Amino acid sequence: MKIDFLGRLVRGRLVLLVGALLIGLAGGAVLDAVDFDFSVSTAVSGLVLAFILGAISVLRSASLVARPGLPAFEVPADPVVILLAAGYTVICGRSLGGLGRADLVFPAAWTVLFQVLILVTFWTAALRGNGVRLRPEGIEDRQPFGSFFVPWDALGAPWASRPSGEKVTLVVADEGRVRRRGLRFGGTASLTRVGADPDVLARAVVEYASRPEQRAAIGTPGELERLRALSQH
Repeated sequence: MKIDFLGRLVRGRLVLLVGALLIGLAGGAVLDAVDFDFSVSTAVSGLVLAFILGAISVLRSASLVARPGLPAFEVPADPVVILLAAGYTVICGRSLGGLGRADLVFPAAWTVLFQVLILVTFWTAALRGNGVRLRPEGIEDRQPFGSFFVPWDALGAPWASRPSGEKVTLVVADEGRVRRRGLRFGGTASLTRVGADPDVLARAVVEYASRPEQRAAIGTPGELERLRALSQH
């Protein structure tokens, strides 16, 4: 039941975000009309959102999923990121509605634009997805505005990665083969750990870095089952 709910949330994330935008704009217009103290509604919304995010953090799955069409194993879209984007959209409704006002002047205009920039970042992360994708050719690490790709042969097998607290650190033997694109925060050695168990992810990286013959099967459901069986030992 809980996994199905999270799956529906991920699949319907665009509808959720558009709905949150409409609610935020309508709610902001109503609050402006009645001259309601927006700080109170923001505080209440923040508390409700924090409770929801805490509950989802406990329920969400931390395993990899198969994407045969790519092919790849990847970290699934994180429900917490999606709900955070939706919640921030609702909270920013009044500011977004104020973009068309003629009396919007500095510094209020810059504040609204900064909020919009944050909102674009949240939406990009929720819709585009971010995190790790294991491909037959190597490891792709995606963030909202950038990514990097590390070929398997560029890793220092057999100890190609290790969990470091809440992160996974790669052991890169050949930095020259790493391909970077766009704006990405953090070093090459650190993988984005959003929605993934660091131990599971690190073990998968070590498995494929040290066993080239298994890489061609990446992305298939059968190979994912084999990988899950290894993680249980």
